Amino acid sequence: MKINYTKMIENKSIVIKFGGSLLDNKNIRETFWEDIKVLAKSNKVVIVHGGGKEISRYLELLNLEIKFVNGKRYTDSKIMEIVEMLLSGKINKMLTSELSSLGVNAIGLSGRDGNLIQAKRNEILGEVGIPKDLNLNFLNKILESHFLPIISPVSSDKFGNSLNINADDAASFLAEGIKADNLIFMTDEPGVMLDKNDKKSVINFLDKKKALDLIDKKAITDGMIPKILSSFNSIDNGVKEVNIIDGNISGIINKFFNNNFVGTRIKNEI
Repeated sequence: MKINYTKMIENKSIVIKFGGSLLDNKNIRETFWEDIKVLAKSNKVVIVHGGGKEISRYLELLNLEIKFVNGKRYTDSKIMEIVEMLLSGKINKMLTSELSSLGVNAIGLSGRDGNLIQAKRNEILGEVGIPKDLNLNFLNKILESHFLPIISPVSSDKFGNSLNINADDAASFLAEGIKADNLIFMTDEPGVMLDKNDKKSVINFLDKKKALDLIDKKAITDGMIPKILSSFNSIDNGVKEVNIIDGNISGIINKFFNNNFVGTRIKNEI
């Protein structure tokens, strides 16, 4: 039996970013949608999705060269067309349809709709955007009308040109805009780990002092460092708590809101 966590979590604003394995696994996604349906009854929920694996698959099928700059994919105008078709078209509408079929007022959007997110071009990475302006009035009206937005991170610059924002960055930007109670990153890891090879070494509670200490001691390394630093930047900009949880676990949202020891909870002070 599922726990009705709406009695515990009410009147909160929650931004959830997912992609990766959750996009590939329909069975896990079905339980995710069931949890979202319950959560959305008494909270304002925003979902941001990525789709990097699907983009890479289509680029290979079309024999388009994939270039990387400092480990990040370079996006030219031809690739940007594919990115927008997949993220704002195929993937966004599939997800919106799945959630809508459960009776939720889901609405599929991109950052371009209503100038939701306006971005500036990253000159190094091509048609990649850095979020700059948020149409907060538009987003709040959607949430106040009891719609649940599912957002593709494709946005545009001030001239209307398409730019692809990293989905993590888009989720953070939106969460900061609405001063979210929770910004949840659903990843392929159980949380921030002391030992990346030991999934039982998850740090359940992480504040700024402890995080900087673990980074200094090289207990936290590699790609987790910018994610954690970005999390504290979001907290400094109004987000109350950032969470990193495992998107591969069925019913993880339900488990998270009923168990303090699921994933990693990041705050300025614990």
